Amino acid sequence: MTTCLMCGHEMVKSRESFHETSTGLPHVTFVGAETWRCPSCGEHSVVYPQLAEYLRAIAQELLQKGSRLTGEEVRYLRKHMQWSGVQLAKHLGVSAESVSRWENGREVIGATTDRLMRLVVALQAGLRYEVGALVGIEE
Repeated sequence: MTTCLMCGHEMVKSRESFHETSTGLPHVTFVGAETWRCPSCGEHSVVYPQLAEYLRAIAQELLQKGSRLTGEEVRYLRKHMQWSGVQLAKHLGVSAESVSRWENGREVIGATTDRLMRLVVALQAGLRYEVGALVGIEE
């Protein structure tokens, strides 16, 4: 039994799917997350089983997509590697301002830099990436 910290009533456990905003990605839905809700006051909490695996799977999917990375995706991958914007910029050979402009949607990442970023992320985060997929990225 889990008790609500807000009102002291018993909370009810369920499995739910919901849009997850903490990743910073607009289209991420967690499926089957354990959710505890208080029927009295509406307070709720979510337990993410295997959260690290979810986050890794998101990064893997982003590497595989067939179009250029968006600003939100660049930010997600950078944070997944636990790098600052300055660190990412140094590894890609660009300015920190460029990374900031990509992440804030003021500039689109260049085709060559996009490809380099995918390789850097795959190597740094230990993700699978087939080099042949580089030629399939749409301009």
